[in-house]
Amino acid sequence: MTRKEFFLPPATCRPLPPRPFLPCGSSPKIPARRRCSPTAHPPYLRGDLVPALIAYQGEGGLKGGLTSLGAQKLLVGDPGASMDADQAEDYEALCAYVQKTSGLSRAACAALWEEYELLPHIRRHCTAVADVAFAIALALARCGVPLDLTLVDSGAMLHDLCRLQHRHAHYGAKELEKKGYLALAQVVAGHDHIDVTVELNETQVVFLADKIVRETGPVTITERYRPALERFGSDPVISKDILTQQGNAERLRELFEQAAGQSLYALSESVLQQRA
Repeated sequence: MTRKEFFLPPATCRPLPPRPFLPCGSSPKIPARRRCSPTAHPPYLRGDLVPALIAYQGEGGLKGGLTSLGAQKLLVGDPGASMDADQAEDYEALCAYVQKTSGLSRAACAALWEEYELLPHIRRHCTAVADVAFAIALALARCGVPLDLTLVDSGAMLHDLCRLQHRHAHYGAKELEKKGYLALAQVVAGHDHIDVTVELNETQVVFLADKIVRETGPVTITERYRPALERFGSDPVISKDILTQQGNAERLRELFEQAAGQSLYALSESVLQQRA
C-alpha cells in the first residue's frame, strides 16, 4: 500500500489487519468474505479518487459512489470485515473478537506482569526484547512486509510471562488462551521453537528479537545458543533441537536483512544503546 492509498472505515467497525491488502490499483476495493457474499468494510482506495467520490450525486450513498468508480471485491479471510457495533450486543461481540485477534497496550501488558508477579529482571528483559522486536517489525513494515506492530510489541512484552515455569513458552501461551488472547498466545508459544516460512510474521519477529537480546544487552545468535550447547552438547537429541533452532534464527536474520536492507545486529545494538 502506498501513501496515496487509504482505508475509509465507518466509526462502528474494526479495521482489518494489513496482511490481506495489496496496492489498490486504478479501482477501489471493497472487502468481502466470499465472492458471492455481500461486501463488507472498510473500503480501500487511492487518494486521487476522492474528488470524484465526493462529487457523486447518484443513489446508493457511499457504496453507489464506489460502484460508479468501478469498485471491485477484495476477498479477505478476516470475519471482522463483516462485523458492526450498531447495537450493544454487536459491540460486545466485536470487543470479544478483537481480544482474540489483536495485541495489547504496554499498560495492559504491565497489568499482566503484576497479576503474575513477574520478577523485575524479567520485566526488563521483556521490555528490551519488545523494543528490538518493534524496531524489526517497523523496518519490515516500511519495506512493505505486512505486520501487526501492536501484536509484535505486546507478544514480546509477554513472551516470558511464565519464564520460571517448566516449558515456559507453552505454559505462558496456555495462560493467555484462558484469558481469550488467542493471537498473543500463538506468539508466546512460538518464541522459543519455530518453523521458518518465507513470509515473515509476528511470531517469527518476536522469536528473532529474543535470540539477539541477552537479558537487556545485544548478543549474536551464536553467542545466544552457546550456553545451551555447552550444557546439553552430550545429548544428541537435545543438541540437535538446539542446532535446528539456531539455524532457524540465522535464517530469519537473513530474511530480515534481505527484506530490510540493513544489518539486524546493527539495528539491535542501536535500539539497546538508546535504552541504556
